[in-house]
Amino acid sequence: MRAPQGNKDIFRFLQETKNSFIHVTREGAQDLGSVKVHFGLLVRFSANRNREVEYMEHYFNKMKPIVINRHNLDTLNNVFNQFVELVRGEIESWSERGSGWVMDEILEAFINVARYNPLRG
Repeated sequence: MRAPQGNKDIFRFLQETKNSFIHVTREGAQDLGSVKVHFGLLVRFSANRNREVEYMEHYFNKMKPIVINRHNLDTLNNVFNQFVELVRGEIESWSERGSGWVMDEILEAFINVARYNPLRG
């Protein structure tokens, strides 16, 4: 899902798109049975260096895929909140190190939903 141009508030963006993330995931689980779900964001950061603005893009996708099925669909809200906290923690750790990088824009949000077929022994 492409983020609207100029979206600079990551937490507001995630709260506004939360229902879309959950809806896509719920549909995938209902259509495919058990699914592995992985959320991610592509964010552009900027920093002023010697009177010039530098840009850097970073994917936030370190959360492990979560298995969702009809028995645990009610946990989607909690799973999404965990993703939000992960992103918040990564941004705060960058800021605390004094890197000078500031979030410039959210470029893309993605949801990877894939059929889950566990190995059988």
